[in-house]
Amino acid sequence: MKNATLFFICLTFFSCSFDESSSVLPSYTGAVNEVVLVIDEQFWAGEAGFLLKESFQAPIEGISWNESSLDVVQIPSQAMSRLFETHRNLVLVEKGSFSKFVSGSNLYSEGQYFAKITYKSESDLIGILKEYSPVILHQIQQKEKMRLREKMYFSSNFKSLFDRYGYQLSIPKEYNLAADSSGFSWFEYSPKDKELISGLFLYQLPIKYWPNSNLLLEARDSVLRQNVKGEQEGSFMALEPLYPAHKSYQDKGLEVRGLWKMQNAFMGGPSITNFVVDSLQNVVFVTDAFLFNPGKNKRNDLQILEIILESSKKKNSN
Repeated sequence: MKNATLFFICLTFFSCSFDESSSVLPSYTGAVNEVVLVIDEQFWAGEAGFLLKESFQAPIEGISWNESSLDVVQIPSQAMSRLFETHRNLVLVEKGSFSKFVSGSNLYSEGQYFAKITYKSESDLIGILKEYSPVILHQIQQKEKMRLREKMYFSSNFKSLFDRYGYQLSIPKEYNLAADSSGFSWFEYSPKDKELISGLFLYQLPIKYWPNSNLLLEARDSVLRQNVKGEQEGSFMALEPLYPAHKSYQDKGLEVRGLWKMQNAFMGGPSITNFVVDSLQNVVFVTDAFLFNPGKNKRNDLQILEIILESSKKKNSN
């Protein structure tokens, strides 16, 4: 980048605090997964705007329609006011004497996430956005999950169940144990006043299927065929083959995001399945989350399921 561009990156943004006064900060405002983006129209309409939209409005994987990662409220710098300053997620793009990127928390409100991009030239701005737009998205998503976790209450009633699998998970208190056998456990949240079902299955698969994703998914469907049946004769839960599942291999694990359907019935929705190799037990431990919420946006409900899945850890592991 030209003119000796300087980047100062605060990636550990949860520990950073920028308090503009000694007074107590107000609470943040705004909706979950919403971001106020302060950038002038000339850039928003050009390549800079394209890069920001490409990251912030990227579609959520595993949803049958296009639902963006963030809801973006874009305003030009001259429209910036106290009304927007206290927003839960704030991204500022402004011209300066040198170029840098910084992110942190508590700039104008308590618990706020902010990112500030200062650019000396338009080419510097493009360079910063190419590298750090995905970083900002990730930081906002992590911040939103942290906010959700702080408001959630988790059950302590399933220790013996988790002991059978050798893993520990954080299950919200509003979830009930819908079914449990020696090799299959089913947690479910289904409020009476909403057409909503959030569920989680726990089970194990033979390690011989690892790391072939097709064999793992076939074995998954076999387990669900036996344990998750619909009201109609011959109906059971399975992965929707017409929707291409997104597969992501991680350290000793595989995440699959796709759509589930109730075979021979009219039910379906997004699913997130994590396969983890347990070499000590010589099995693949599976945490399998699903959502049924017809006609409604799925992003925020999926985020709660992600929190549960991410809480999974091997017992006696650090």
